[in-house]
Amino acid sequence: MKKTASKTTDVDLLYGLEAIGAHLGLSSRQAEHLVSRGDLPTFKMGRVVCARKSELDTHFAQASAARRGSPPTAPNSTPTGKRAATLLYGHRAIAAHLGIPASDVTRLDAERRLPTYQDDGCTVASTAALDHWNSMKGGR
Repeated sequence: MKKTASKTTDVDLLYGLEAIGAHLGLSSRQAEHLVSRGDLPTFKMGRVVCARKSELDTHFAQASAARRGSPPTAPNSTPTGKRAATLLYGHRAIAAHLGIPASDVTRLDAERRLPTYQDDGCTVASTAALDHWNSMKGGR
């Protein structure tokens, strides 16, 4: 089992795989897998894998924008006072966030009308991208 420290003075810093996984809504093992594949923007401090929340959020916002074919958003375009975007995995989680039936999410995703992308066969979306889509497209 890997040891990770939980203390940090930098609010934007995620110190260790456990913190990175928690920020992304994943287990530390899932975060380790994504890091080993090079799918996450991380760096090491000694032997500990670290990441910046802002870089992770920007990374997934750009991936979502690329999937939709729209230009990427600026890294600091989140209005002040709003929570950082989190990732939702699967149609049920996306449906719960949008407040619509999972069957509608499945249909919209198949029609490529939702800001989602595939990660190892799982549909993924950020809450920020879904909120933007919901406000622009009239969601329901």
